[in-house]
Amino acid sequence: MYFGSSSGVDTSSEVEIHASDAQKSDYFGYVLDAGDFDGDGTGDLLVGAHGTDKPASGAGAAYTFLGTSTGFDTTSEERLQA
Repeated sequence: MYFGSSSGVDTSSEVEIHASDAQKSDYFGYVLDAGDFDGDGTGDLLVGAHGTDKPASGAGAAYTFLGTSTGFDTTSEERLQA
């Protein structure tokens, strides 16, 4: 992922985001959404994984990564599942 600014995309700001329990077949990152999901005034990221097989085959999941004043907290995630 690259961060943007009013002057465009900053290609030196590359950040990798991984789900702690993701498999290749989960399609982690196939769908993305951004917003202030926790209401703290910083942007957060929602990452979809429609192929996740936990707790059941093809159940799917979404992962939220909360934003901070210095970027996304890529070490902690909240997993949401159907």
